[in-house]
Amino acid sequence: MEIECTFCHRTYREGETAQEYQNQRQVEEQRKREALEALRNNRENRINDMKTRMRTNPEVRASEYLEHLRNGGFPSKAGLSNKAHIYVLKLNKPEGMYWNQHRFPNDEFPVLVHPDSKECKGFVYVGHTQRVPNQYENLEQYNGDPVLYRFYDEHIAGEGNNSPVVTKHHFSKDFETCGRELTERFGFRNVSITKPKQGEVESYKLESWVGYMLYTLGDWVWGPHAHHADRKEEYGDFLGKGIYL
Repeated sequence: MEIECTFCHRTYREGETAQEYQNQRQVEEQRKREALEALRNNRENRINDMKTRMRTNPEVRASEYLEHLRNGGFPSKAGLSNKAHIYVLKLNKPEGMYWNQHRFPNDEFPVLVHPDSKECKGFVYVGHTQRVPNQYENLEQYNGDPVLYRFYDEHIAGEGNNSPVVTKHHFSKDFETCGRELTERFGFRNVSITKPKQGEVESYKLESWVGYMLYTLGDWVWGPHAHHADRKEEYGDFLGKGIYL
């Protein structure tokens, strides 16, 4: 039989002394700590296993590890003032000056597949947006989706910070065929925005990681910049380290 103390509201077993109660509480707390430690160890072992398999199989990065980042591996934010979206668009093969603007491969990340070979998966643009509704940008017609605003009102329209390679070489003017599937498969929604050198992950780094992931799968990638040599002082050398495996 259990009895609740009317003073401290603790529940005791009938006949149990205060010391016996305290001993039982210590046992329960120890069990909780051990359970949490086991969860942490399991998580670390799972990540280490994925890390080992990613060295020889990039599909692991684009499936299991991607889901790990989406489900707690990378911070998410619900507030409008502190969230970003990372999206992926299909391109026709860029030409002229736009061809040399690809971000993967580059001097640090060598060519894995020739762009005209059958092994090449395609040409993609990885983008980052943190648009929120304000007096200048009305997202109502896009059901509040800042990615659609970015695609139609900037990329396709050639307005604002439009990334000309998308304006000139988009696969389609319809997001459903140009970016919906790729974004749902490889993109991120509502990820945390933090500034470099503040001790937290940074959403621009995640954008570069998505580009790196697609590069290892056989795509040529435009868009991301945080990993580039001229941004190392700002963002550091992060690909292949920490969570950006």
